[in-house]
Amino acid sequence: MLRSVYINNIAIIPKLSLELLEGMTSITGETGAGKSIIIDALALALGSRADQNLLRHGQTKAEVIAEFDISQHTQACDWLREHEFELEEPQCVVRRQLFVDKPSKSFINDQPVTAQRLKSFGDLLVNICGQQEHLNLIQPKKRVEIVDAHADNKELLSKLAKIYKELDQIKVQISELQNTDSGEQDQIDMLKFLIDELEQDDYNNENYQQLDQEQTRLAHATDIATAVSTALQQLKETDSYNVIDALNHSISLLDNAGKYEQRLSGITTMLTEATIACEEAVSELTSIADKLEFDPARLNEIEQKLTVYHDLARKHRCEPDELETKLASLHDRLDLILNRDKKLAALKEDEKIHLNQYHKLAAKLSQKRIKSSSVLSKSISKHLKQLNLPNAMFKINCEIDKTKVSVNGQDTIQYLVSTNKDEPPGPIEKIASGGELSRISLAIQLEINNLLSSSVLIFDEVDAGISGETADIVGNKLKSLGENCQVLCITHLPQVASKARHQLKVSKSDSHPAIELNYLDSDDRIKELARFLSGKKITKESLANAAVMLRESA
Repeated sequence: MLRSVYINNIAIIPKLSLELLEGMTSITGETGAGKSIIIDALALALGSRADQNLLRHGQTKAEVIAEFDISQHTQACDWLREHEFELEEPQCVVRRQLFVDKPSKSFINDQPVTAQRLKSFGDLLVNICGQQEHLNLIQPKKRVEIVDAHADNKELLSKLAKIYKELDQIKVQISELQNTDSGEQDQIDMLKFLIDELEQDDYNNENYQQLDQEQTRLAHATDIATAVSTALQQLKETDSYNVIDALNHSISLLDNAGKYEQRLSGITTMLTEATIACEEAVSELTSIADKLEFDPARLNEIEQKLTVYHDLARKHRCEPDELETKLASLHDRLDLILNRDKKLAALKEDEKIHLNQYHKLAAKLSQKRIKSSSVLSKSISKHLKQLNLPNAMFKINCEIDKTKVSVNGQDTIQYLVSTNKDEPPGPIEKIASGGELSRISLAIQLEINNLLSSSVLIFDEVDAGISGETADIVGNKLKSLGENCQVLCITHLPQVASKARHQLKVSKSDSHPAIELNYLDSDDRIKELARFLSGKKITKESLANAAVMLRESA
């Protein structure tokens, strides 16, 4: 469940800290008070698009933090473990920062993540059904997603997407080969010449690195010799003063003094170790000095070879240490041209195999969608009858186009509805009114939410366009959802608000644009419900009505 939300500098919210409770909570307030801004802020924290318009006017940074208890959310815990997040406590904190002049930042348990990964995790925690959710009913992609969620097609869709991607790559290779002229002898001759040129002196990365290192050493031979000679003199070879003699003298002095001061014994040990290290260094330096030589002829020879490397690199538009890779690509290109027809035949055979696999998976997906559409149609029709549309009939039509090859299969999903008796179902976008669309959307949410892993459900005015008895039914539906999970519902209907276990009121002062959000006790809830019933002027009748409504909803 969602335990708390902290909002800073989002729209008209300078700072807001809110603790959330279990069950159903209604969020009420006058139009324009800022109810939906709270949902927008939470959606931002869960990975939605970072809209700069959400940033409070005059501010350069905004932040939203949401804390969840995921002790009972197995899928969320598994997701965190899979993505190597620490999970010492049964809680999780998601955080999003919005900036005026740079990209947003996202965090899960204080670990930076991409917005895409944050959204992937956020979708497991919260399902938001917004005011415009009914518009999704006329979007083909959303219709397919709803059916797939009901049919549990995630694994099948993943396999289909993998085959589709491989098939697409094969088609690209076929296209490239078909655009290659196998009879272009000039191109073949040029490739062979370039390959011979790179192979004749074994121009590879290892040789280049060795030559480059040797050139550097020979070019700085004088500096190396001076450094070695000076170091040897200072360490041991100077009669008047050198480091090793000085260390030995210090050791002798401290060794005698150590008879009277035990703390000096440790220092004597350190100096002895330093003396040994210096003597080893002298031995190494002496060995290097004996082998140092400066060969101008060898330096000139190496620099000429390096010049050839650099000339070839410019010719092939690459770095000198990339010539070996370039040679491999030339071989590949030549092999492609010489064996074009053979490779093309092999790719086309591979394409047939993948197409066959694709069609088998797509057919299986279509059958699952058809079966699920039938079950889902009946369930949604049942919900619509319970939502005071007694003659409603909802039908999901799944049409298969076997010539179609797409990442999501070969199906087109169409929603059909009839709201009057003996009337044949027609396209939902042409038949249903605004209020009917809201109820159809809610019916779908009621059915789909049973299948979702989300522990938090948020409804932002999904009851728009309904009233009276229907509103009472919708309220009961949302209340029943709140018995199994946490439900937050923004509403203007007293029938819905009264069904909630808790009620939050959003208010905004005319003199101060910032909003306030407070839980209402029983008396304040009655006043708020009465305001719904009678408007700004609350009457005794509306108060009595509200009291009865709240008592009967308990």
